[in-house]
Amino acid sequence: MKNAVRICNSDELELLINSTPDGEVCRLEEKEYYLTRQVVIKNKKNIVVDGSGSLIVSKYLNNADYKESVNPILIKGCENVTLSNITMDTDVPCNITATVKEIDFNDKTVVLKVDDSYKINGDEILMAFNTMDNDGSADYHMGYYSKHPDSSIITLILGEILLANTYWTAKYDYLGNNTFKVYYSAPLNEKLSVGEKMCIRHTMYGPSTITLSDSNDTVLKDITMHSTAGMGIVVLPKCRNLTVDGLKMVTKENSKCLMACNCDGIHLTGLYGKFVMKNCVFDGMGDDALNVHSTAGTITEIIDDTTIRCGYCKKSPDGTLPKRWCETGDIIRTYDPITMANTGTFRVVTFKDGILKFTELSGSYKKGDTLQNTTFTPSLLIDNCMVRNTRARGFVVQTENVEIKNCTFYGMSAEAVKAAPDFAYWYEVGPTYNFNMHHNVIEKCGFVRKSPAISVLTNHSNGDETVKSLHKNIVIQDNVIKDCNGKTIWVMATDGVSVRKNRFEERGQKELEPVVCVNCTDVEIKDNIDI
Repeated sequence: MKNAVRICNSDELELLINSTPDGEVCRLEEKEYYLTRQVVIKNKKNIVVDGSGSLIVSKYLNNADYKESVNPILIKGCENVTLSNITMDTDVPCNITATVKEIDFNDKTVVLKVDDSYKINGDEILMAFNTMDNDGSADYHMGYYSKHPDSSIITLILGEILLANTYWTAKYDYLGNNTFKVYYSAPLNEKLSVGEKMCIRHTMYGPSTITLSDSNDTVLKDITMHSTAGMGIVVLPKCRNLTVDGLKMVTKENSKCLMACNCDGIHLTGLYGKFVMKNCVFDGMGDDALNVHSTAGTITEIIDDTTIRCGYCKKSPDGTLPKRWCETGDIIRTYDPITMANTGTFRVVTFKDGILKFTELSGSYKKGDTLQNTTFTPSLLIDNCMVRNTRARGFVVQTENVEIKNCTFYGMSAEAVKAAPDFAYWYEVGPTYNFNMHHNVIEKCGFVRKSPAISVLTNHSNGDETVKSLHKNIVIQDNVIKDCNGKTIWVMATDGVSVRKNRFEERGQKELEPVVCVNCTDVEIKDNIDI
C-alpha cells in the first residue's frame, strides 16, 4: 500500500530534542510529526520533552518485512529524561478487521472479507489471525500463526530479544474486493462460524514504539498509542528505574481496528531498580499487557574452575546469548533445569562471545544448568491500571518485590496475572519473590484456556508438581474475581502463601476448589467468600 506524500520530520524532531540544554524543557509544537526513520534521543540529562499534545505518526509497511518499518523513538544513554503529552500512531493500520464469509472444514479454508474502511491491494502480509467475540476478547474460535519454513532462522528483536519461533506469512489468495481466501495448516475449530469478526495482524514482532537502552530514571507520562506494530515500550540492557504514568494503548475513536497493539504493551528485559506503572489503560493487546523477565542462559561447557561457556538453547544446543546478557559485576544464579532448585551463585568477571569468567562462587553448578542474571529483577509497583481484552495474559511477572493494587482486568484469554519462569521453552527467568496483589477486580479472565485468574506456576504452560521451593512469599488478598474458571487462584512451589479476604463471584465449575496450592509451605487460606 502506498502512503500519501508527506514530509519527514525525523530530522527536525531529533534536532529539537537533542539541542535542548540539559536541565531544561523542550516543548514540541502541537502538530503532526511524520517519521520515516527512528528519532534517537541520545545522551541527554535532566530534560523534559513536553509534546504539547502533538501527534507522532511513523511509517509502517504492511506489505514488507517489519525491518523496513520505523521504530519511532529510541532513548539511549540518557539520565532522568521525561517524555510526555504525546499521541503516537502509524500511517497505515498495523492490523485489519475482517468478517468470516465462507468456511470449508474439509479443505481447511476460510474466505474473509476485510472491512471496506481499509484500503486493500492484495499484497499485504497476513501473519496472525484471531477471532474476537462481541466484547472484543480473543475467543480463539480461530487462531492462526504461521511459522517460518526454515526452523534454523532466529528472530532477534531490537538486537537483544530472542524468540522461540520465527513467524512467517500465512498462505492465502487475494480474490479482489477486499476479500482473501486463507489456507490453514491445521483442522479448523468447529466453533468457527460465518459472520464472526477476526483481527488480522500484518506483523507480530514488528516495530516497537518507544525503546529504552542504557538510560536511567526515565519517565513516560500521558502518552497515547493508537497503533503499535510490535511492542509498545521495550526496555533493553541496561536501564535503571522507569516510571510509566498515564499510558493509554487504545484504538482511535471510531476505529474499526480490534487491537491497538500487535504484541506486548510493555516488555522489560533489561531493567533493574524500580518499575512504577500507574494510571495506565491497555485495551486490545496482541499479547501480554506487561511482561517482565530476563533471558535464561544455559551452561553448555565447563572450561575450567572459573570459566564456562553459556548458550541460549531455545533455538539450538549452543545458541548464542545477546552480547549484553551480563556484564562485569553482575550476580548470576544457577538452577537445576529439572528440579528448578537454586544450586549456586557467582559474580561475573568478563563475558564475551559466550565465554563467562567468574569469581565468588557460592554453592555449585554443572553443565546443563539454567542461569539467571539477577541484575534484571526490578521491583514492581503497579497501581490503578486497566487491562482489557488481551490475546494472552494481563501481567506476566518474573521478578522480585511486586505490588499490584487497584487494577481492573477484563477479557484476558488466559490469566489476569501470572508469575512463572520458563526454563524449557521461552527461556524467561526468574522466580517471583515477595509478591503482593490486593484490591483488584478481575472479570472474565482465563475463559479460553480454562486458566486461573491468578497463577503462580513453575512454567508458562502449566506446572510441574514435583518442583518445590521455587517462589517465596506470595500474598493475594482483598481482590474481587468474577466469572472466571473454577480453579481461580493456583499457586505452586512456593514457600509462604497467604490467600485471604478474596471474593469469588459467578465462579464456573463450583465443584472445584477456588484456591489450590501445590507443593507449598507455610500456607494460609482464610476468610475468602465464594458466592
